[in-house]
Amino acid sequence: MIEGSFVEALSEELRAPQVVTVSNVQHLVLPGAEGWKLADLPQPENLPPTLKLGTLEGFASYVRDNRDGLTRSQLLAHVVNPGRVDLLGPLAGPFRQRATLAQAELALFGASVFTFGQWHDMETFIIGLQAAFVPTDTLAQVLRLIGNVKDEAVRQTTDDGVTQSVVAKQGAVLVAEVPVPNPVTLAPYRTFREVQQPVSSFILRLRSGGPTCALFEADGGAWKLDAVARVKAWLEQALTGTDVAVIA
Repeated sequence: MIEGSFVEALSEELRAPQVVTVSNVQHLVLPGAEGWKLADLPQPENLPPTLKLGTLEGFASYVRDNRDGLTRSQLLAHVVNPGRVDLLGPLAGPFRQRATLAQAELALFGASVFTFGQWHDMETFIIGLQAAFVPTDTLAQVLRLIGNVKDEAVRQTTDDGVTQSVVAKQGAVLVAEVPVPNPVTLAPYRTFREVQQPVSSFILRLRSGGPTCALFEADGGAWKLDAVARVKAWLEQALTGTDVAVIA
């Protein structure tokens, strides 16, 4: 025999509203005197497609021109990382959605990227330094050193774990032992070109078997915080008078 309390509980559960999904749309099923009824549940809104931009200037121009008639005091410019900024709309609708109205992304134009922590042959290394780094006196010093290292010279390296010395050509005929500077302070292109590239420390290493060279990052990722702060400052200046808040 089924206990009365169990039957009552089951009956109460069956009378409770239920949520069912029909054709990927959720409905609320409500019991009533005339039987079950379907009530539409609020659905997520279809958000507008994001406008893709490749520069900070293009991003700032879109906000300043305001061709879409946005209420700019309700917008947020979010510096997501050193290579991306999102323009976010206000929270709206029952699902509290926030549209990404525009996005500036450094990778959109295929920015020059140097692979750190990886060994490169001399030619690839030199091309990478010239293509992906801001020209500085330190960069010129490294290029001169690498360009003059002889293949057999690296085998004559002295290395105490901190400083290396290699045999490099001096002038037309003179060969001399030259210290490898460490750490080296360089500024790779790692954020938007509109801002000054952050400078950080790298460990320069050479080894035989080619010879090959590598740069190892030595700032613990601090450059990312610096880059984000610079992008935020640039946007705050560029968006002055628009009432758009900039966050990072």
